[in-house]
Amino acid sequence: MSRTQHKLSESLLSDLGNYVDISAPSWGPDSSSFEVACYRLRDSLLKKFNNDPDPTDDACKAALEKFLAVNARCRSWELKINYEYQAEILGLLKQELYDFWHGSDDEGPVVYDYGDLYRSGGVGPGASVGARGTDFYSKFYSKPHSCTSRVADVWQILINKRSAVFFDDDQESVDVSIVNHSVLSFVNKNVDIARTICTEPLGNMWLQLGLGRLIEKRLASQFGIRMDTQPDVNRALALRASLDDSLATIDLESASDSLANRMLEQVLPRGMYHILQFLRSPSCLLPDKQLCPLEMVSTMGNGFTFPLQTLLFSSVVRAVYRFLGIAPLSRGATTNRNWAVFGDDIICLSGQPVRLVTNILAMLGFKVNDAKSYVEGPFRESCGVDGHLGVNVRPVYVKHLRSLQDHFVAVNRLAAWCSEWGALLPCTFRYLLSKMRSNPRHSVSDTVIRYAVPLDLPLDAGLLVPLSCCSPRSVAGVPGLRRYTRSVPVRKGWRVEGAAFAGPDCPLRFSPRGLELAFIGGYLRGQKCTVRQRETSYVTKREVTPNWDYSSLPQPPFVPFWGRERVTRLVSVWTGITSPSLL
Repeated sequence: MSRTQHKLSESLLSDLGNYVDISAPSWGPDSSSFEVACYRLRDSLLKKFNNDPDPTDDACKAALEKFLAVNARCRSWELKINYEYQAEILGLLKQELYDFWHGSDDEGPVVYDYGDLYRSGGVGPGASVGARGTDFYSKFYSKPHSCTSRVADVWQILINKRSAVFFDDDQESVDVSIVNHSVLSFVNKNVDIARTICTEPLGNMWLQLGLGRLIEKRLASQFGIRMDTQPDVNRALALRASLDDSLATIDLESASDSLANRMLEQVLPRGMYHILQFLRSPSCLLPDKQLCPLEMVSTMGNGFTFPLQTLLFSSVVRAVYRFLGIAPLSRGATTNRNWAVFGDDIICLSGQPVRLVTNILAMLGFKVNDAKSYVEGPFRESCGVDGHLGVNVRPVYVKHLRSLQDHFVAVNRLAAWCSEWGALLPCTFRYLLSKMRSNPRHSVSDTVIRYAVPLDLPLDAGLLVPLSCCSPRSVAGVPGLRRYTRSVPVRKGWRVEGAAFAGPDCPLRFSPRGLELAFIGGYLRGQKCTVRQRETSYVTKREVTPNWDYSSLPQPPFVPFWGRERVTRLVSVWTGITSPSLL
C-alpha cells in the first residue's frame, strides 16, 4: 500500500469510526441503510485505486494467467447432462435462440447477407490492428485494411462496391492486409490484476459491430431489451428486489471470455454459429509475440460480445421460466417485470428459478461470482446500483490521484456522498485538500477558495462549493455576475489545414470524400478531429456566471450536492469556513 493509500484509508477510518464499528468485518442483517453505506465506503473507496498510469508487470501477469486459464476451460468444455430437467431446459434454450435468430414471418432472420452486417457496421471507438488512430478517418483511410483471411475477400467486395461513396476518383479500391489474429493488451483494473482487451482487425471489427447492432435491434423487438435504457431497468429492479426479496441478482466471472466455441456450437442455430465463426479472430497475439488459439468465440474488444452475452443469458432465463410455466415479463412498468439482463448482469425470480438459472449457466461453462451475486436478504447489486432495503448505498471509488483534477473529482464525489447521507468526513477532506495546496503556507480554506467553481460544472472543473462558502469576485457594474477559474480538458488531435493535415497522429492520406463522411458522422468538428488520450491534459480558463447556486434557474435533473443548504453546512465543517446565515 502506497503512502497516499495509507493516509487516505487512515483518515477515512477515523471519520467513519464516529458512525460505525470500523473493526467489524462487515455490516449485519440488522444494520440500517446508513450503516451499510458507511461499511461499503470503507471497503470500496480504494478497492480500484492504482496511481500508476500503466498496470504493473505483476498485474499483467495475473491477468494473462487468468485469460489463459479461462481459454483452457473453454477448450475442455463438454456438455454434461445429469438430470432430465437439464435436457428439457436445454431444448427450450435452443428453441429460444432459434426463434430469436430466424424471427417471425414479418421480421425474418437477424442477418440476410453480409451486406446487412456492412450497412449496420462501423469502426468503433477503440483501436484496430494496423490502424494509426482510433477515429473513423484514421482507421478507415489507413492503408491497407486489416482483416482475417476468412473476411478479406468479402470485405474487399463490400468496400469496392461502395468505393464511389467512400473514396475519391483516384482511389478505386482498397488494399487488404491478412491478419489472422487479434492482439492482446492490458489496461488498469486494480493494483492486483489488470484487465485484458483484444484489438481486432479493422474489417472484422466493422462487421462484428454490424452483427452486434442487428442483435441489439432484435433484442428490443423480441425481448423488450433496449441497450440504451436497460441499465436503468436493472437498477430499478435491483432496488425493488432489495426491498421485497422477490428477485435475485447474478454476476458472472469472466463472462465475455467464457463464451466457449464448443458450447455455442451445441446451443446456437447453425447459421448464427457459422457467422460468429466467420467474423471472429481464430487466435490472439500475446505480449510475448506467441500466438494463442482462441477457444472462446469472442473476447472483450470484439464488436458482438456484449449483445451476444445479453442474448444468451436472456434466453437461459426465458427457457427456465418456460420450463416452470412462468410468463417472462420484460416490458412495461418495472413493478410488473420479473427478469432483466444486461450483459452479464442477470436478474431473475428468487427461489427455484434462480437455482435453475445458475445450474444451467454452470452446465454451459459459466462461473457465478458469489461475491457479487445476491439471491436473498436485503441487498442487491446490478448495473452500478447497490440496493439495500430499497435505498442505493453505492460507495465512492477513488481510482487514482495523479493530477489536481483527480483530487477535484474525489472531493466532489465524497461531498455528494456526505450530502446524501448527512455524514461528515472532515479528516478525509482535509487530507485530500492538503494534497492540493500550491503553497505549504496556505490553509485548507485558502485551497477551497482558490479552486471553488459553480455547482453546475463537471466534477473535474474544480471544487463544487456553494457561493456562501467561497465569495468569488464580482464583475464591476454587473450585479450578480461572479468570476471564477476552472479546469478545462484539452482535446488533442489532428486538424485540417487547406489540403493537408497538421498535428500529432495525423492520417497519411488526404481524402476530401473521407473528410466529408467524417464531418457527416460527427467525427470532425471545427476542422479538428480529436483522438483518444490515455491521460487527459488540462488548462485553466477564466469564466463568469450569473447563477452560482442555480438561485434563479430551474434545478437540473442531477444536482451534485442534493441541496445547497445542507452542503453549505458540510463544507463549513470540513473547511473551517463559516456561514452565519446558515449555521
